[in-house]
Amino acid sequence: MQPEIRRALGSTFFARLSASAALRMVYPFLPVIARGLHVTPGHIAGVIAVRNLGALTSPVSASAAERYGRRRVMSLGVAVVGVACLVVAATDIFLVAAVAMIVVGIARPGLDLATQAWFADRVPYKERGRVYGISELNWSLSLLIVPLAAYLIVLGGWRAPFVLVAAMAAVGAIWIARSIPPDGSETGRGKERLTIDGRLLRVMTCVALFNLAAEVIFVVYGQWLEGSLGLSITGIGAFTLGILVAEFVGAGLVAVISDSFGLKKMWVAGVAASAFMYLLFPLVGGSVLGGLGVVTLWIVSYEVSFVASVPFISEMSQARDKVLSGVFLSVGLGRAVGAALAQPIFATGGIALSGGVAAACAVLALVLLAPVPEHPIGLAADVSPQSP
Repeated sequence: MQPEIRRALGSTFFARLSASAALRMVYPFLPVIARGLHVTPGHIAGVIAVRNLGALTSPVSASAAERYGRRRVMSLGVAVVGVACLVVAATDIFLVAAVAMIVVGIARPGLDLATQAWFADRVPYKERGRVYGISELNWSLSLLIVPLAAYLIVLGGWRAPFVLVAAMAAVGAIWIARSIPPDGSETGRGKERLTIDGRLLRVMTCVALFNLAAEVIFVVYGQWLEGSLGLSITGIGAFTLGILVAEFVGAGLVAVISDSFGLKKMWVAGVAASAFMYLLFPLVGGSVLGGLGVVTLWIVSYEVSFVASVPFISEMSQARDKVLSGVFLSVGLGRAVGAALAQPIFATGGIALSGGVAAACAVLALVLLAPVPEHPIGLAADVSPQSP
């Protein structure tokens, strides 16, 4: 790995770690935050729902990255996350805090998009799975902030974790500015045109479908663990560590073997494995061990699918920013539809119907993905543009 790539990987990893923590730490402490802002948990849940639509602003981030340069968008994205967290920590007004939380959901996709496009232009395709896999470990490791956040809440109240993440974001913004060279000739580009052909439509629809499938289960699996398997709230909370390990393993598999195995094969294998796991949800009965095993393997397979899909799609067009903004749009739309359908499906047919619908979506995603060829390795796709 070239020194320039190593330096950028370190700084962007830390910056994205802080942004991931800003998103994920709200979930376990939602009741505490709600009490601090004198609202119900439902109010905070509503804010999270709106925050999740931040991915729909990805085309704006892509345009900004092309016009002003990716380094600036990265630095600005993580800096905005930090400022927004400080605003949450400083206010007692729910509306102000809500807007700040939503701003985090808008800034994070811009940071991710610019980072992934930067690497895609510099890392040869045959090595991209390793770099992207390492980069995506930030999402799972951000859960390690949760125990520290809990300790800080005990010491200093619900605002303390937001101050911590703001400090991390400040370090991330400075680190990016010092470790990544100026964009130079990249600034003001925007000349690459994105041709939307049948292949691109297939993969974008596949991305939307396997994310829809995951969201149908993700929204209700906690209810299933509690209602059908008898796990306590404490037990479900402790299972967070299992989720961390599962996500780490999924991204780690892509980092370790995808470049030799093939990114498309990894993507197909992940979606196929998740489809099988969805069908197993209703078959575990009342077995806690079986249920936790299925959930863990499902999260591993989903993480493999997602992490392998991004570098694969990044090679489908030289208009990196535009094509990756399409990925974020597809993820956001798939998750939005999945979240809207999850509760009605679960209320109608329980985990059996939820698993069946999710499996059907995953299988349809496989049908769409199968005819799309893998990119050649060792040919033109193996040569990425040099840094300006």
